[in-house]
Amino acid sequence: MPKSRRAHLWRRLLKRIQAIWCQLRWNLMGMRQRDLALVERQEIYIVRRRDAYIGRDIFGTGTYEIEKLIQVLGHLPLGHKHTRLIDVGANVGSICIPAVTRKMFHCSIAVEPEPTNFRLLQVNVILNDVQESIKCVQAAAGRDASTTLLLRLADRNFGDHQVVAEALPPDGPVVEVPTITLDGLAQDWDSMADLIWMDVQGFEAVVLQGAEGALLEQVPITMEFWPRRISEFCSQDQFLRLLRGYSKYVDLGAVSEQHRDISELPGLYRKHLALNSSTDLLFL
Repeated sequence: MPKSRRAHLWRRLLKRIQAIWCQLRWNLMGMRQRDLALVERQEIYIVRRRDAYIGRDIFGTGTYEIEKLIQVLGHLPLGHKHTRLIDVGANVGSICIPAVTRKMFHCSIAVEPEPTNFRLLQVNVILNDVQESIKCVQAAAGRDASTTLLLRLADRNFGDHQVVAEALPPDGPVVEVPTITLDGLAQDWDSMADLIWMDVQGFEAVVLQGAEGALLEQVPITMEFWPRRISEFCSQDQFLRLLRGYSKYVDLGAVSEQHRDISELPGLYRKHLALNSSTDLLFL
């Protein structure tokens, strides 16, 4: 078996063991009926006990997916200044806060629409004394500013709140949230200084429609790639046209992190659409 394949399998096994250990500790803490938990590791967080995913992982390990950001930094162009991180779907700050405290980026704009997540984001930014470097914005990034969207609230995964597609009726509790555009939020895009980091549960295409300036400048973008959800908001062709200015992408979930030609993206889209699966992509 190739070394890269063995290393990939070992990483998956270690993450699985870590997840089991986190779940055990999380369940034991839940027996104490506390609504909030204080985590003091390299960074400081307050997380919700009922959050069985991001909150649980932060409680167990002190971080959530920061290794993915480190992975992305290794693929950015030589000479990239790592100045500004645009964290779209920032949740409680698990990416933007360590990005700044560990000096991966000089500053960040953190966008989070869900009210409780946003309050915890603000608190965690203050606890880590990075309020001068991280601007928190309570809104959903979209194609238009000064409108509202319905956000469907997840019960146990507070990183899985989803914007409701107009053609679909709400399923479960919802909250109305204001919208902004990335171009209205972040001025003077620079492909050699900025990074857009998006995890908005399939709403990425609509966010990009409000980021024409960033797309023209070809600012690097990391995003969750979930074609079934993407297809609720636009067609495959519309999604691919948004990214036509980029020449390469990296599948961060693949065993081999090769730079792929953008012409291969339609095949990857069809594959994940058929399987209703997802991965994370970096566009360069």
